[in-house]
Amino acid sequence: MKHHLSTEELCELFAKWQQHRLSSAEETRLKTWRAATREHEDEWQQLTALWQSAAPPEAPNGTPKDFQWQKLLEALPAAEAPRTVSRKPGRWQQRLVEVMHARPVWAFAGAAIILLIVLLRFDFGRESQAWKSVAVSHGERQQMLLADGSIVELNAGSTLKYPGRFSTEKREVELEGEAFFEFQSASAPFEVKTIHARVRVLGTSFNVRTWENATQVFVKTGRVGIAPKQSSTENEIFLTPGLAAICDTVAVLLTRVPAPQEIMAWREGRLVFRDRPLPEVLAELQRHFAISIQADDRLMRHNITAQFAQEPAADVIAAIPIAIHARAEATTTGYWLREK
Repeated sequence: MKHHLSTEELCELFAKWQQHRLSSAEETRLKTWRAATREHEDEWQQLTALWQSAAPPEAPNGTPKDFQWQKLLEALPAAEAPRTVSRKPGRWQQRLVEVMHARPVWAFAGAAIILLIVLLRFDFGRESQAWKSVAVSHGERQQMLLADGSIVELNAGSTLKYPGRFSTEKREVELEGEAFFEFQSASAPFEVKTIHARVRVLGTSFNVRTWENATQVFVKTGRVGIAPKQSSTENEIFLTPGLAAICDTVAVLLTRVPAPQEIMAWREGRLVFRDRPLPEVLAELQRHFAISIQADDRLMRHNITAQFAQEPAADVIAAIPIAIHARAEATTTGYWLREK
């Protein structure tokens, strides 16, 4: 069943709805569209609220299109009118004025409906909703709910950029750091962008990690496509539950996951390192505990295998040097690992 409504289709359905002229088929289609996703219902509620607060414009047939367009703009509540709106009607604005006279069911009130919907959806060719950003401090984790009902859990030191309301054509976010996603299914695909990769999903849960020189993706449920950021979808590799991949700016490499629970241990506040280079371990400890941890250059060649279940920073820092035959010195901002 079709769950997407074009701007023109939504205009016509809304015009008939507010005039109580919907057929049973049209009423069913509108209900189906509203129930398909949370963003559809949010769009409908915002549209009805705007309509109730806007007075119908008055401008007789035969007046100049510039004047008629100005009247339409004046019908909007002042707080909702975008600052970038042109005061001269462009090609589509002139078409808007022509359509309102060509189709009696819309008339001028109908044209105001069209204007409201177009402003809600596009801001004249550009995304109308500004992007927002959430940055999680070191030593913290944060869970958030996106506009479509998707859940994102961000690890310490991570940043997520996202639109306040997704468009009907695509859903897209940008990630720096690590996050676990539980996306809601919808007609529009979802894409997570990192500095290295594009991760394309349609209703799934998975972990994305992009700390070091590549992006790692692990799929818990559903199906995920991953490709280098600048490549085409032809180069996508698809992952199913239990599979993982590492992607840099050039290629995607499937990787073995001996213990999937280790990848998402951070969600429970645990630290799991399996043959990890010391520089990566120290970077993760700094994010986890929000302290500075440095080491002598000659120690950086070591790899670490260890697990910590919510131990305090002092205990973890005391254990790491033992594995590499070093010693830890306290500093004013944290610790420094020295060779013995």
